[in-house]
Amino acid sequence: MLFTTWLDELLVSIDEWYFRGILHKASSVLCRNAVGQYNQANGQSNLINSKFSA
Repeated sequence: MLFTTWLDELLVSIDEWYFRGILHKASSVLCRNAVGQYNQANGQSNLINSKFSA
């Protein structure tokens, strides 16, 4: 009985860490995409500005 509860605890903690890892990976990917899109938009607006000012 003690062994099964210990095993359950272990599995639950592994699940939690795994889930946190997935969340962390997903959020970092989303952040990177957002930053990339922002930089791209910034680059395009800079390009447009330089065309107009030229």
